[in-house]
Amino acid sequence: MDIVDYIPFGRKNAITRTRLRIVTGLNDRQIREQISQARRDTVILNMQDGKGYFRPLPEERHLVESYAKQEKVLVGA
Repeated sequence: MDIVDYIPFGRKNAITRTRLRIVTGLNDRQIREQISQARRDTVILNMQDGKGYFRPLPEERHLVESYAKQEKVLVGA
C-alpha cells in the first residue's frame, strides 16, 4: 500500500489524518511517517486549515509556495 494512493488531488478534496486512519488501517504515527517519506518524491500539502492532505492541481501551484512559507514559519527558519 502506498499512502500517496489515498491522498487526493485538489485542495477541495483534502483528506484528514482521521480519514486516512480509517481507510488505510494505519495508526497516526505510521501515516505521518509514510507521508514524510512520500514527500521526498511527491508534493503533498497540508495548509494547516484542518482540511487535510492533498496533492496540488496545476492551477493550485501558488499553494506550493504558500505551503513552503507556512512551513518555514512553523520551523522557525
